[in-house]
Amino acid sequence: MSCFIVNDYHVNALVTWAALQRVPLDYSAPVAAELLAAANRRAFAQRYEGRYQDESPAFGGYQAVDVSELLPVGIVKACDCLAYQSSDWTGWDASEAAELLRAIRSAACCMVKGPQFHRLPGYEAAAWELFAAAEVSA
Repeated sequence: MSCFIVNDYHVNALVTWAALQRVPLDYSAPVAAELLAAANRRAFAQRYEGRYQDESPAFGGYQAVDVSELLPVGIVKACDCLAYQSSDWTGWDASEAAELLRAIRSAACCMVKGPQFHRLPGYEAAAWELFAAAEVSA
């Protein structure tokens, strides 16, 4: 399977949503975003054995973003996307980033009525990778 680096908005949206929902995190928002972005980049580097590193965008840092239009099911799917894109890193399962992402996903699941996992209402229709509204309309 292929692995890609999710965009900064995707990471920032997950962390912003978690902060707004008061998901208990052990890190500040900037540190949480950096952990998630770094794990994704480690997986990319490991998956492609260091190839394409010069083409890989650096994480631009945390910036709170507007998540008012994101439904909890969209957050669940965005967590699944980032987890999948980060799982090629050997240390992923036991990493602080994985734990952080599980906490965000769990909080979002608790807000969705219906069975958990891929049977959440609206899961199939939700975006796999999140983009800022301006990027979608451009």
